[in-house]
Amino acid sequence: MDHRLVAGVEETLWAGTVRPGDVLHIPRGYWHRAGHDGRGSGHSLHMTFGFTTRTGASWLSWLADRSREQELFRHDLVPTPGSEQHRRLV
Repeated sequence: MDHRLVAGVEETLWAGTVRPGDVLHIPRGYWHRAGHDGRGSGHSLHMTFGFTTRTGASWLSWLADRSREQELFRHDLVPTPGSEQHRRLV
């Protein structure tokens, strides 16, 4: 059974105790429940980090978006010889 994105799954995949200085990684999309056993200060810290992976297509899309912001890239690629645009490019 794929436990990702399944709310209320009753099967326990891991049960244990983390101690000060321990790090527990729970992959994105996996439901989890944490509790306190009454020992220690009762404080804990939860942090979530999201990393976006990029592809060649996403980079090209970003480049196209940035290029549309620049007037030079909104002109025809082949300027008329002798035009102001041609003189700026040559």
